[in-house]
Amino acid sequence: MTDAERCEPDQQDDLMADAEASGGRASVEEVTGAATARAAQVGCWAGRGEEPAAYRGAWLAHARLLIAARRAALAPGQVTAPDSRPRSRPPRQ
Repeated sequence: MTDAERCEPDQQDDLMADAEASGGRASVEEVTGAATARAAQVGCWAGRGEEPAAYRGAWLAHARLLIAARRAALAPGQVTAPDSRPRSRPPRQ
């Protein structure tokens, strides 16, 4: 893998931009820490070499959930689609 391939934007970059947009730098740190802890429960990775697929998948899934929950708390009239795009939802009566 070349340096250019390693630095190519990916889902994690998109999620971290979402986290920052919904809660600033503190949100990025919170999501990163929590997603890393969750991924460590699923699979072992020493931080060197390529991430195992199970570890990476768990990290991305947990980060998505945390960001969706933050967005939902910030905008109660919105719901987050599975791809993390907000969509309108009518308010509850």
